[in-house]
Amino acid sequence: MNLEELIKLVKRVSKELAEEEELNPLLFTLRDGKLSLAPLPLTEASKDNFKPTLTKTLRVFGVDSYIIVNEAWQASLTPNSQYTPLLEQGKLKVSEIPLDDKEEIICLTAVENGKSFTLYSAKIRTYPDKRIIDDWKESLSTEITGRLVLKEW
Repeated sequence: MNLEELIKLVKRVSKELAEEEELNPLLFTLRDGKLSLAPLPLTEASKDNFKPTLTKTLRVFGVDSYIIVNEAWQASLTPNSQYTPLLEQGKLKVSEIPLDDKEEIICLTAVENGKSFTLYSAKIRTYPDKRIIDDWKESLSTEITGRLVLKEW
């Protein structure tokens, strides 16, 4: 299996899972074309230590590529938004922004060590009796950073 094949599989499986219930974070890894899967019990504290822990794990196990899939909040803010400077200064998290100014998404981060980095997202629409997951969209930004983004190990 290669990374492109794994991306297709993870998109399909995570969309199916998320339509049933909240999607718990998952880590998929490839080493010499072989797939491994592990749940990621992420807490706020573990998110802060995530990069060093993931770096060590990927190195120890000789992982070539990984995918992390998780639910997240996304805000589409303009530079003039009252929340933009607070987010940039680290004084506010997207999860703390009012619901009217953000949306829930599934985030899929696919990385090949030092070679490629791709981010996909799919909007989650929640109704009283069901959840609908929109089609996946690829981020065109190459400047994506964050606590859960590791591009090289």
